[in-house]
Amino acid sequence: MNQQFHTAAPAPNFRDIGGLRGAGGRIVRSGLVYRSGALDALLDDDLALLAGLGITLCCDLRTAQERSRAPSRWPPGGMPRLLEL
Repeated sequence: MNQQFHTAAPAPNFRDIGGLRGAGGRIVRSGLVYRSGALDALLDDDLALLAGLGITLCCDLRTAQERSRAPSRWPPGGMPRLLEL
């Protein structure tokens, strides 16, 4: 497993999952898929880092109540499409 933790991670446990083997044995390309937690706790400097990643889809695994209680923060004009699971 070759998960890359970002030294200036914008959120707790933020990492690029590039290098992991996906379905069919193919390797996930670095810089394509990230995982994280606590996007509600991002600071303004964190938002700038997040904006530079070009994230276009967020798969939120929290319940509707959790999302309402602690909504994720995104850079101005940079909110990706949200998929609530």
